[in-house]
Amino acid sequence: MVVRNDKVERIVGGDTPIPPNGYVIHFRGSLAQQAALFTPGAEVRFDILRFAERDTEAWQAVTEAVGAGPRLLTDGRITVYPEQEGFHDPKILSNRGQRSAIGITRDGKLLLVTVSGLTVRELAEAMRQLGAVQAMNLDGGASSALYCNGLTLTQPGRALSNVLAFVRP
Repeated sequence: MVVRNDKVERIVGGDTPIPPNGYVIHFRGSLAQQAALFTPGAEVRFDILRFAERDTEAWQAVTEAVGAGPRLLTDGRITVYPEQEGFHDPKILSNRGQRSAIGITRDGKLLLVTVSGLTVRELAEAMRQLGAVQAMNLDGGASSALYCNGLTLTQPGRALSNVLAFVRP
């Protein structure tokens, strides 16, 4: 469902670009039929509720965030619990595949990583070996891509509708 300026613009099937001044809500799996409850022109409201076990005040300043998972590392420990985070697909639970991850080292360096042929648990171990103390699995499979300093290091397997970009000022 494509939303622009808080109004449903159109209902589409499959991937679609995110419009300026708007967003896309993707209904998948057993929730796919929910899109039929909306009609073009209908007003919608999208609220984000933030719950944190720690650093609650810091989270109040967050204006944009990326949904991802499962978590790989917490304070240097492997903390891979995909079922507890709501993941049930074998692609996450047990299969090997192309994967992307983001991590932070103890000294605050950012790690952006793509790998091929690993399980999520093996990815967690790889991130730890790279020095990450906090790490999160990002989208994988055909969505894994990595571009740095003018070079495509990992070519995506499909057209990407959104990316996580870090740009130097």
